[in-house]
Amino acid sequence: LSVGGNTSSPATSTPSATPASGAAAAPQDRVVSLASGVRRGMVKSMTIANEIPAFGASDEICMDSVIRAREALKPIFKARGAKITFLPFFMKAASLALLQFPEINAHTNRECTELIVKGSHNISFAMDSAQGLIVPNIKNVQNKSLFQLAEELAVILEKGKSGQVARENLEGGTFSLSNIGGIGATYTSPIIFATQVAIGALGAVRKLPRFN
Repeated sequence: LSVGGNTSSPATSTPSATPASGAAAAPQDRVVSLASGVRRGMVKSMTIANEIPAFGASDEICMDSVIRAREALKPIFKARGAKITFLPFFMKAASLALLQFPEINAHTNRECTELIVKGSHNISFAMDSAQGLIVPNIKNVQNKSLFQLAEELAVILEKGKSGQVARENLEGGTFSLSNIGGIGATYTSPIIFATQVAIGALGAVRKLPRFN
C-alpha cells in the first residue's frame, strides 16, 4: 500500500500462455446439429407448444390398490411373455377419465376457433430414444386391455432404443402423459403437445406416512 512519497512496484512476472507441463487442456466446445431429423422436429413442436397458455394443478393419489393389482398380474403377464409396469394402468385410467370429460381429448384448429373432440383415445407418452426425446402414442386405448397396452408399449420402447419408432406411432396423438418418476421427481409443469389441449404428468411412486 502506497501512502505517499516515491514507491517502487515489486517485480511481477507475466503468466505464460502455455499450460504447465502435465496440466490438462481445457475441454473443447462442440456443436450438435438440430437442423434435421427427430431433434429438429421436437425443437419446432416444443417451441410452438411453449406458446400455449395453460393452467396446471397437482395432487397426490394413493397407489396401494394399483400396486396390489400389479403384483397380482405380474406372474400372469410373465407367463404370457410380457412385463406389466405402471404406465398401462395410467393410460387406461386416463382413457376412462376422457370418457367422462371428452373435451379434454381434443385438438384445436390453427386459428383456435374450433375444438375438434376426438372419438379415439390415442394416448401419447414422452420417452427418450436414440434420436432424442420423442412422443409416440398408442391408438384406441379405450378398446384395449392392460395386456395389449403393455405389449405395444414394450414394442415401442424397444424400437426407440435403435431409433426405429414408426411414423404412425408418432402421429395422431389426442392426449399425452409425461412420466418423470423415472428420475425420482414428484412434481412438474409439463408442456402441452400441440395441437392437443391437455397433458397429464406422473411423478415417482413413493411410500410415505399419511395420517387421517
